[in-house]
Amino acid sequence: ANHESDLVRSPQPSTMPSADAPWTQSNKELTLLIPVGADVRAKEVQVRLTSQSLKVTCRGAELVSGAFFLPVKPDDSLWELEAAAGGGKHIRFGIAKLRPNMQWDCLFLSEVDSTITHTVYMDITIGDQPAGRVTFGLYGNACPKTVDNFRCLCTGERGSVKLSKKQTVRLHYEGTAIHRVVPGFLIQGGDVTHSPSGAGGVSIWGGVFDDENFKIKHTGAGQILMAHFGIANNNQSQFAVSLGKITEFESKHVIFGQVLDGMQVLRAVELEGSGEGFTSRPVMIAACGEIDGAGREIE
Repeated sequence: ANHESDLVRSPQPSTMPSADAPWTQSNKELTLLIPVGADVRAKEVQVRLTSQSLKVTCRGAELVSGAFFLPVKPDDSLWELEAAAGGGKHIRFGIAKLRPNMQWDCLFLSEVDSTITHTVYMDITIGDQPAGRVTFGLYGNACPKTVDNFRCLCTGERGSVKLSKKQTVRLHYEGTAIHRVVPGFLIQGGDVTHSPSGAGGVSIWGGVFDDENFKIKHTGAGQILMAHFGIANNNQSQFAVSLGKITEFESKHVIFGQVLDGMQVLRAVELEGSGEGFTSRPVMIAACGEIDGAGREIE
């Protein structure tokens, strides 16, 4: 067992090549195999396992060091040195998940690539008056499909999609409403069908798409995520921006970007909201698109 004071709270680079130390998971446990030399003895292996991180050294060499993707239960976890198939040895870890049935997208936080690959903007109006511009940085490496959907809906480059004989939908956020604002919780928009109830939406592929992954962790206000009406794998065009640290956003919504500039605009929008989500004045996305590294709008 390890004490709380031993926890490593910030992500550390993992020294473990995933191909050399494969891992699998069940509903309750992670199994990790770390190869070592055939002559290694258990007393030569030093393990520091906490609820947040793992560090393994052998004969002074660091084999693994990293912060876990999600918390674990160190007191219910075990490791042993055993013979490996085909010769040699490996250290087998059985690491208990803190939250059973939670699927891990990776083993260590350092495996998550949160590089901002695209930047988009939205010009917001409140009561028909300009309120300012919000820019978002998108994590295209971590969530490529989700980012492509959102980016294309910002640029409008996919044109329109015909949903039925009578309904053709323009795949563009321009002119759509921020229809739900709950102070301290979220700002939600993106209904490109312009449904009066705000319950519509469609992706650039003409329907819904699955939750891509949950690699990006929820940290607080200013993160952009997919809104799916509480139904897994039901993503379309609707999105939300967090206004605080929300437990619901920690595992059930795909987070794919962050506010880079204009959080004050969203705070002004927040003042228009209510507990039910209705806004006191109309809040609209008057214009939107993509910008380059110099901040210029991409035509």
